[in-house]
Amino acid sequence: TLIELLMVLMIIGILAGIGIASYRVVVANACKVTLRHDLQNFVKAQEAYTTDHARYLGAAGDFIQWGRPPSGTLAVPDFTFVPSEGVRVEIISGDGQDYRGTPPFMATAKHTKIKKYYEYDFSVSKTTEREE
Repeated sequence: TLIELLMVLMIIGILAGIGIASYRVVVANACKVTLRHDLQNFVKAQEAYTTDHARYLGAAGDFIQWGRPPSGTLAVPDFTFVPSEGVRVEIISGDGQDYRGTPPFMATAKHTKIKKYYEYDFSVSKTTEREE
């Protein structure tokens, strides 16, 4: 009957709403994990670069973002870091020549799909989660 059909459609709508909300939470969590991982890999690449060049690569405003090939001022052959899809890593303060100076050498990792991002302070080796 018509009432049974409407009840079935209502139940399907409720389940679809729950599924979509759950999917968004899973996507947001996956993006956060990707950001943390990419930021850790960026720090490791900076440490490797420092071993060879006696300084970190870049200064405030320099960045590298996902693409084929990656783009940005930090996308140089000597630097081994490649960000994941949708990720942009940017140096927000300081200079690689004096990473402990004022202001300290800091970088952020942001994803196009979420508002939260991670910030890393090279002078104290600390990662902080932030929200736009």
